[in-house]
Amino acid sequence: RKSTYVFASEALRLGWRIVNDITWIKPDAPPNFTGRMMTESTERALWFSPSGKGWTYNLEQAKHMNGGINLRDVWTFKTERDNRVHPTQKPLELMERCIRLFSNEGDLVLDCFAGSCTTLRAAANLERRWIGCDITADYVAAGRKRMAHEYTPALFEIAG
Repeated sequence: RKSTYVFASEALRLGWRIVNDITWIKPDAPPNFTGRMMTESTERALWFSPSGKGWTYNLEQAKHMNGGINLRDVWTFKTERDNRVHPTQKPLELMERCIRLFSNEGDLVLDCFAGSCTTLRAAANLERRWIGCDITADYVAAGRKRMAHEYTPALFEIAG
């Protein structure tokens, strides 16, 4: 969680605009076994625009997903339990929603914290180009394997 706030602080310092702050509710969040704090049942996704204008938002897709009206900024998705490779792996459906809403076919999706490659897999599923990297070699290897099952890997490198 700390990295979200560090990244947000830096983006704001650079003059980026926060377009939306999305809250993901996890109804089946794993318990906190330490008992030293509350169980985290939400995660935040911050949507920034570096220029402060000209971002992509596919309103018709949003309405299609939500019974004809625009989406709200609180979403509920179950956590990823099957085929889990990474401890904070996101549900494929969550990442597909983001990519449908915030990009168009043929756009380039960059995931600088690719982990298990859920975002990249969602991008490939939705006919976006993609680039991913991660600092952990084991996750890079797992990500390459995951992407190779259905797709020809594009550019995927170990950062650092």
